[in-house]
Amino acid sequence: MRVVVDEGVPKQLVAALRSLGIDAHEFPKQFRNFSNGELIAAVEADGFDVLVTNDKNIASQQSLRGKKVAVVALPLNRRRQIVERADDVADTVRRSRPACRDEDGWNTQCQEHR
Repeated sequence: MRVVVDEGVPKQLVAALRSLGIDAHEFPKQFRNFSNGELIAAVEADGFDVLVTNDKNIASQQSLRGKKVAVVALPLNRRRQIVERADDVADTVRRSRPACRDEDGWNTQCQEHR
């Protein structure tokens, strides 16, 4: 499972997820300034399975129906707290599935976005 971590999320999460066995990647520079729809399409086209973001609105603003990507939105953006909860984020990422969103990155269930 390939995971991309949005540029708004502390970069330390990438290393923390990798240490937990997640194939995590930093946000590609070419994705900057994309609209949410363009971002989801680019993430999917680049072969990522999960987008980890702190944008809690992305999944509600964009339809994920038919997409091969899941969106995990973290509930906060404080580096220390995110890194401390990396196990929970990794668990959520592992449980995520295409066309789903998780609006609280600590949850273990992915909700289908309609």
